[in-house]
This record gives sequence, C-alpha cells and structure tokens, in this order.
Amino acid sequence: MASSIRKSQVKATGYISQNSYHFEDTEANTGIVYYRIAQYDIDGAYTYSAVRSIHHNKTELLVYPTKHNGQFNLKLSSMSLVNRPVDVYLFSTMGAEVYHSKHQSTLGNLDADINITDLSSGVYLIKVSTDESIYTSKCIKE
Repeated sequence: MASSIRKSQVKATGYISQNSYHFEDTEANTGIVYYRIAQYDIDGAYTYSAVRSIHHNKTELLVYPTKHNGQFNLKLSSMSLVNRPVDVYLFSTMGAEVYHSKHQSTLGNLDADINITDLSSGVYLIKVSTDESIYTSKCIKE
C-alpha cells in the first residue's frame, strides 16, 4: 500500500485558549486518509494529536480540452463508480438535449472520448449521470 506524507500549515490566531481552525485538503487521495495535528508553541515545544482517519470518496469530473473542435475527453473518478452505467448528456445554452451516450465505468473510473463534430460551434453544458450522482461541467466547441 503506497502512502504519502504532506505537510500543511494553518497560522495560529494568537494567545487565546480556544480557537477554531479550518483546513481543506484539496489533494486528498481517494480511500482512507489519515490526519494528525502538530501544535507548536511559541517556545518551540510541540505536541501531536491522535491520528484520525476519514474515508474520502473523491469525485472529480475532468473535461479536456474545454475549448475544442468537436472532440474532447471526459474523466470521472469515484470509488462508487465500479462497473456502473454512466450517461453523458450535452445541452445547448437554450436547454435542448443535443447529445447522449451511454458508457460503462470500470474500477472506479470513466474515461470517455466524446465526438460532437456534427454540432454547431458554441457553449455546451455537460451532464454526467450515474445511478447515484449527477456531475456537471461545460465545454466550448470552436
């Protein structure tokens, strides 16, 4: 099992005995992610919190290139996407459905090549739908 260690820092707010801090891990791996806090005092002393784990189901819809001539790629990664049907829809800016294709995810991933060379140039709204979730994005056909 591969692991990585990244350090992030949130600046202290002062000498107040109770503070609330926020950190969003935008680079978290999918699966179980482990965290702990190192608290450093002004005199250099430090303590560590207990290790906490979070089951992170990172889902990200990537569209590339977003500006294209009618051919682009969709990538969707999610632990819940194991051998599931996935529908891809494109809508005009007027709301009309102009494209629909069916795909099958494998091992938590969808990698789909989309060809809309027969459609007019313009902005299109993308909807990727599974039995559990809906993901949206947009693209521009030049």
